[in-house]
Amino acid sequence: MEISSHSTKNSFNEQIAKLIDDMQAGYDNSTISNSIPEFQIRLDKLASAYQDDESLGRIRYKLYEAQAYIHYFQHDNKKALMFIDEAIRVRGETFKSAESLKKLISKNDVKNQDSMLSVKSRPINGLLAWLVFSLGLGVLYNVYQSFTGWGNLNLSPAVNAAYPHLYSLLVTEQVAPILAAIFGITTIVLILQRVRIARTVGICFMAGILIWYVADYSIATSMFANNTAALAAIRSGESSNAHFAFFAVVWLLYLIFSKRVKATLVN
Repeated sequence: MEISSHSTKNSFNEQIAKLIDDMQAGYDNSTISNSIPEFQIRLDKLASAYQDDESLGRIRYKLYEAQAYIHYFQHDNKKALMFIDEAIRVRGETFKSAESLKKLISKNDVKNQDSMLSVKSRPINGLLAWLVFSLGLGVLYNVYQSFTGWGNLNLSPAVNAAYPHLYSLLVTEQVAPILAAIFGITTIVLILQRVRIARTVGICFMAGILIWYVADYSIATSMFANNTAALAAIRSGESSNAHFAFFAVVWLLYLIFSKRVKATLVN
């Protein structure tokens, strides 16, 4: 004995209608996001049971319609449109709910485009503009630093013998401004393009400045621990570098916690 085609169609129609009604109720009650996994499981079970059942004929389009709704509720307009078009193809003609969904998708796409255009046209101002300005000054300073100080690498044999790691430290101190200038330019360009990764690059850059400041100072003071005059000179010079470390902390906190940065850097 076999279940009649009519009974199969009734069972399918009841289950798919119940699923779509539940999705609509979840949307109306603003609980749809929490229920989507459950709806997807129910739809997958229906698809497994009925998708290849030729006796259902073209009413199987409802499976694709339901999947389109799920993607729409997940804000995936591209997949929602793809599945609603497939539902129309399986049915053999368009239908009212399909056209309604396509209109909603079209409106959402227009809103998203308008939102992106408004962000792109939003000027870089406030603290974010000051950050770009500060980075620009930092680039100029680091470019200048990268061209000076190379004469300090000409160490006497006595100094090399007394401080065997000094040459490596001095070379590192000459290379650091070059890297800082590159990171500064990169961060400025990414901010002006409003690229989301600019925030991450900026955070890494500011954290790198702090790490370098602490490491350089610690290595230098430990190297000249027994040289009072050298320690005094290092501490005197590091007072100016402490200003850079302070500004790095300020901008680091700004990039981490600023809502404006997150709202502006969205591309």
